[in-house]
Amino acid sequence: MRSFIAATGWLGLCIPVAALAASGPEAEQSWIVVALVNWAPMLILVGVWFFFFMRHARGLWPMQETDRQREHMERVETQLERIATALERKQGPGR
Repeated sequence: MRSFIAATGWLGLCIPVAALAASGPEAEQSWIVVALVNWAPMLILVGVWFFFFMRHARGLWPMQETDRQREHMERVETQLERIATALERKQGPGR
């Protein structure tokens, strides 16, 4: 049943609204209204894509990969500095 609902939902998205309206009694509609009704799904899709694109460009995603890499490199650098300091103390200043 669930797949039937999904299939009919996708089918509903694929059928142009103007074709559905044309199947009923002929009613005079402005070409602007018809164009907006037919292009509304595409405009919404482009708007959602633009929203996510700009959100990603501003770095508003929870934790981007570059941030994780930078934090990891800082932890590695701190650990290496501690190791180098411990080795210098162990060997003494004159060696």
